[in-house]
Amino acid sequence: MSKSDLRKAFLVSLPRSGSTMLQRLLAGHSRIISPNEPWILLRLLYPRRWGAEAAAYDTESERIAVQQFLDKTGDAETVYAEAVRLFADRLYEAYTDNYLKEKNQPEKDGYMMLDKTPRYYLVLPELRKVYPKAPIILLKRNPLAILASMVRTWTGLKPDSPHFSNILPDLLLAIDQINDFAVSMETDPSVVAVKYEDLIENPEKELKLLCAGLDIPFEKEMLSYSNSNETKGILGDKANVDAYSAPEKKFAQQYKTLLSERKEFQSLSVWYLLYTGTEAINTFGYDSFTLLIEVLENKFEETCGNNFVHQINGQTGGQLLNNSKRMEEHFCKWTEMLLQKNELRMARRWIQLSSGMIQNMEFGRLYTLMLDAADGDSSGIKNLTNLGSQTGSAEVANKAAVFLSQYKLAAALKSMRNAASLAPDNEEIQTNLKALQRLRR
Repeated sequence: MSKSDLRKAFLVSLPRSGSTMLQRLLAGHSRIISPNEPWILLRLLYPRRWGAEAAAYDTESERIAVQQFLDKTGDAETVYAEAVRLFADRLYEAYTDNYLKEKNQPEKDGYMMLDKTPRYYLVLPELRKVYPKAPIILLKRNPLAILASMVRTWTGLKPDSPHFSNILPDLLLAIDQINDFAVSMETDPSVVAVKYEDLIENPEKELKLLCAGLDIPFEKEMLSYSNSNETKGILGDKANVDAYSAPEKKFAQQYKTLLSERKEFQSLSVWYLLYTGTEAINTFGYDSFTLLIEVLENKFEETCGNNFVHQINGQTGGQLLNNSKRMEEHFCKWTEMLLQKNELRMARRWIQLSSGMIQNMEFGRLYTLMLDAADGDSSGIKNLTNLGSQTGSAEVANKAAVFLSQYKLAAALKSMRNAASLAPDNEEIQTNLKALQRLRR
């Protein structure tokens, strides 16, 4: 098959987003051939980034050496992209020729190679340079559903599972990477986004839209897995797809069962929303407020959850909680969103569950948000009592005590004593302390 005969397209997503299902549907088209997750471009494109991968040799020296060599080619980016394209084209064409030979099909024009490799999300800008006109399908799914599928399938929700280290890059990087690429390509009609939930709700409608983006006619045969030209292999979610003949709606809501039954997953969901942030989730196409309320509506066992997250953090070398500045900013935005919507009870619960996951959080910001959320509620008072008596800021402890004096004198006195010990020469604090002591008598 000549180079001009075979078109290329790419299917990219987070793992556990339903990419195997979509691949099988698309490969039901008579002109689409799709191998089982080739991964061939990942190794060629990703190592050129700083700190990209570990190997038995010094990968940073390799990156520098390759770049030094490419700098002498005249136009490093263009030359490298062309070389990678020639390499990949040869493999795609050889695969297609062999596939048609095994199927006893005569070689014909008009075939499309669909490369479904979810982790191409790591190299989307580079992929676009290599194939500037090839269609790229971005498959999205509810982030909580993705998280549930990952941890249930690969870790069993056991904090000592080594697989947490394997999936952590997907949790930390993928949504931001896909969002950045999608925004930069929003005027490019060859970059097509589809939601998993829309796909299983109305497969025919979504496949017709995808076919338009791929510039191929829709075929009814695509609606059944049995007509697929996908080559099966060891990667991808074969169990769920093989058990059905077409997309199954029930999988869209399964994460809610895990959320209601497993305290560990509840706490992990709090962490994931905290790390990812409202803006990224909204840009990804999902309503951040709805997802947060779904999490917070469940009954929590606070100690179990926090211990679980901190255990995983230890298991992964501190990677889960090491970006404290990002998490603090996201914490404040989530809390402010709840306060703006007058969800005070949910705001108090969110503060209680998530603030302990942020290392070295600035107490002044935390106090302000806790004060806004307290509103005389017992859980809010408890949060402020703990903060006032434990903070290392005399100003925060003093303000907490003044607020608490309206509801609970013992708690206010405890907080004010902390403030006085931190600032023994502060006249205002000492006066407030004496006033509270008189009230207690």
